[in-house]
Amino acid sequence: MRFELNPTQAFWLGHLYYASALNMPLSDYAASQTLTLTDLLMWVKWLSVQGLPVPVSPPLAGSMLLVLFSMTLNK
Repeated sequence: MRFELNPTQAFWLGHLYYASALNMPLSDYAASQTLTLTDLLMWVKWLSVQGLPVPVSPPLAGSMLLVLFSMTLNK
């Protein structure tokens, strides 16, 4: 399947793929790149809803990220 990304989508998807390639939890990756974890998680959700293949975070971090993401949505 082929997707055309706008520059903003490409920027965030690039960050998500790089974090995945490093096998780094998104929380650690966000801190190392001076990004917010909330922004990364919102883009994971948004890109997934758009049908784009979003990389998976490391297993131990994944369940924690879901909890954090749920917490940010409930604020």
